[in-house]
Formats: sequence, structure tokens, C-alpha cells
Amino acid sequence: MRKKNAMLAILLTMVVVFSFCKKSDSSSVSTATITALACGSGSFSAAAAINIAYNATATIAYNGGNAM
Repeated sequence: MRKKNAMLAILLTMVVVFSFCKKSDSSSVSTATITALACGSGSFSAAAAINIAYNATATIAYNGGNAM
């Protein structure tokens, strides 16, 4: 009987803990919007070479972003 009561107490504790730990997301979701890309002004952080693994960042300016 003690074992059953202990298991019941553990189960009840877990239910209470998990019910209070729920994430409440009250923020609204908005989609990103870009109205124009300035592809002519794009740049790369490194030059490519034959037979060498390429690792660089491409940077392209844009207009009309919603700052997200």
C-alpha cells in the first residue's frame, strides 16, 4: 500500500510540475518582407580557388525590410 501511495504522489507531483511549466507564447508571428534586393552591390568575404574548399559569406543589400 505504501508503494502505491508513493507512486501516486510522484505521479501527482509530475502532473503539477508539468502543468505549470507549459510555455505560453503570447507574441504574434509576422512574416519577413523585403521589397527590393540590390544584387549589383553584392560582395563575398573570400575569393574562390580551384580544388580548395570554399567557405565565405555573401552580402547583398536590401530595401523595405521589417527589421526582424
